[in-house]
Amino acid sequence: MVGLHDIPKTYYPPRARWYSPLFYSWSWFRRRVMLDRIKLLSGINGCRVLLGLLVPGYAYAAYGQRSVARTVLVSYLLAAAIFIIWLGYFLSSVGFAAMISLHMSGVVYLMGRESSTLDLRRRVVWSMLAFSVMCLGVYYPLQRQLEKRLVMPLRVGNQVVVVSPRHAVASVKRGDWVAYRINQATGDHVYVPGGFGYGQVEAVAGDRVAFTPQSWQVNDRVLPRRRHMPAQETWVVPEKHWFIWPDSTISISGDQQQDAAVSRLLRETAMVSEAQFAGTPLRRWFWRRQTLP
Repeated sequence: MVGLHDIPKTYYPPRARWYSPLFYSWSWFRRRVMLDRIKLLSGINGCRVLLGLLVPGYAYAAYGQRSVARTVLVSYLLAAAIFIIWLGYFLSSVGFAAMISLHMSGVVYLMGRESSTLDLRRRVVWSMLAFSVMCLGVYYPLQRQLEKRLVMPLRVGNQVVVVSPRHAVASVKRGDWVAYRINQATGDHVYVPGGFGYGQVEAVAGDRVAFTPQSWQVNDRVLPRRRHMPAQETWVVPEKHWFIWPDSTISISGDQQQDAAVSRLLRETAMVSEAQFAGTPLRRWFWRRQTLP
């Protein structure tokens, strides 16, 4: 007769771990969205493919080529540093392309090893699908979020100015340099392209801006006349607006004497609302000191 103490301990099922509810939640979610009905092609390890998509160089490490994996990872980090440090320059684009290429080299290698039982056509399709997911679903959205929330490069003349959108709009004052969004506008022989502008805040809400044929002035401060300014007008900057004269956004496509048409169009362009604010320039970007125009 066998007693209770004689029953092997392995008979009893293991206790649930602290993280078990996470797996239960994931199983419930898979059933709800019907992910459990999706099956990977035979010969493909889903976990390895997922890690290969997320971690640069993982594919080589997964198959024992650790030296290659370290080389790919170090090269990837170097390319990422070049992309960030030289943001806005051609070298930054090279670094960004190198990041994608290094990452995808591991993905393509992994897909080749994991799908060795598939024919060449299916392997090419899976590799192209992985490349599309990587570029359109990861890298380009991250780049847009970087420019939207942290730093954005703007080319001003022959130099690149890195601006930060995190600066408080309410703290912008007269004399500050700001980046702002410009909506495309057309008029009589006049074209203002859409995109981003960069200029100095000449006047703030409530300031009086007067134009004469010889000069222009903000309140009591008289300034030299600038190109295409109205000949004889007086403006008052409305609430939550700034006055920024857009020198670099003007292109006349016809008669050069159409200054009146230019002035009418720039009336809207020069009055920049706070909603158009895109950022203010950083004093330094790594070791480069940013100089204003």
